[in-house]
Amino acid sequence: LISIVVLSVGLLGYAGLQTVSMKNNTSAFQRSQATMLTYDIVDRMRANKPNLASYSVAMGSIGSYADVISWKNEVAAALPDGDASVAVDLAGNATITIQWDDNRDGTDPVEFITETAL
Repeated sequence: LISIVVLSVGLLGYAGLQTVSMKNNTSAFQRSQATMLTYDIVDRMRANKPNLASYSVAMGSIGSYADVISWKNEVAAALPDGDASVAVDLAGNATITIQWDDNRDGTDPVEFITETAL
């Protein structure tokens, strides 16, 4: 009887460990997706330097440039409640912000911010 209790407690602990592991793996996957999406828009911007100003887009808007529209749709498809913004200054520096709902603790959305020189 005692061994059954000890085994039950061990199995419950193992199940809890698996649950936490799955949540952390999902969070890491989403962060990897945000990194790849950031590299995607930066590469698009570097390939099209004459039109850098066209890449600026605010959070919540879709933009009017084809590359931005395509990229924002990819962000929305890859991340839960995913949204993004791009800000390009006159010196050719870009700030890319991607946010999504991680659903781990129910607080504010996760933000992934990247600044780069183009």
